[in-house]
This record gives sequence, C-alpha cells and structure tokens, in this order.
Amino acid sequence: MHATGTLSVPASGISGPMEIFGATGPDRVLVKTTVTGIGDIMEGFDGSHAWSVSPMTGPMLKVGKELTQTKFDADFYSELRDPKTYPEVKTLEKTTFDGRPCYKVSLKRIDGVEDFDYYDVATGLRAGSVNTRETAMGTLTMTSVEGSYKKFGKLTQATTVTQQVMGVEQKITLQTVEYDTVQASAFEPPPAIKALIK
Repeated sequence: MHATGTLSVPASGISGPMEIFGATGPDRVLVKTTVTGIGDIMEGFDGSHAWSVSPMTGPMLKVGKELTQTKFDADFYSELRDPKTYPEVKTLEKTTFDGRPCYKVSLKRIDGVEDFDYYDVATGLRAGSVNTRETAMGTLTMTSVEGSYKKFGKLTQATTVTQQVMGVEQKITLQTVEYDTVQASAFEPPPAIKALIK
C-alpha cells in the first residue's frame, strides 16, 4: 500500500507532505513527513527493526515495548481484528463519539492492553478509536477521529484522521491510495539506522 497526503498541526501552523508505505509477508511500514521549518521525519519497521530519524532526535532504534508495539501496529491486516492479535472483541454500548451515535467496541490486545473502536450507527463505518501506547515519553493515550471516506479501487477508507495526544491535535489528510505498487526496497532502513543495527 502506498498513500500520499499531508500532515498538519493546526495550533502551530505546521504542515507538510506525507507518504505512507505498508506491506505484508513480513509486515513492514514506513512513514515519511516533511515539516516546514523542521525538516524530514521518518519512522519505519522493516520486519525486524523499528526506527525513527528526525532533526530533533537524530537516528534512533526502538527497543523493548516500543519495538513490540511498532511490530504490533505494523500488522497489514490489523483492521480485520484477527483473534490471534485481539483475543477478545466485544461491543460495550451505544454512545456518542465526535457528536455522532456510535457503537463502542472493546479490543483486548494479546499484550493485555485494551483499545476502543467507535463505529457510526448510521453508516457502520469506523468513526474513530482510543488507543494506549508505550512511547519514549511514557504511556500515552491517543484519540483518533476518522472521516471523509472514499473508495480507492475496491476498498473504502477514511481520508481524514484527526489525532489528539497530550493536548496536541494533528490531522492527516490522504489524497491518493494505491495497492501493489510498492517495491521491497522502500522499507530499507537509511544508512544512519543501518549503522546502529548490530
């Protein structure tokens, strides 16, 4: 999968182009963002190693819980909520999420952590999610609101995702999504990361 779009942080007036690559067999992911005034930021998982490169931190390998969670989140088919990954999936209640009537669904992950999905009662499409992740800054909870669904080939997916973490809102807007066009070389870690891999 290859998607292009923009990432913006409205409160800071920051925005820039974004590219997302994903693949399976093994699961891999790469996210590249160019932020005006900051530079290029990359995060990747090549099937074994998780890493990030940014002007603020330089090249870094993810280890421990961060590596485990990056591998978990790189699952190409995670939207299918496979019982091997999510042993317990349960609809909890009908509630309001982002001003819309939604079904709240509990997702118990294989690592014991609980995430939540919200599905729009009117359309059946996912309205958003609340996820807990371990990061370099500690345990963080992220709320995502999804919308502006469009069809790319045979698949319908959200083209806007607004995420809130630690009071900061960032918005991802996708313009293009295509499948079966990504080369395996896209997931190669950059030289600065290869130098850190023992």
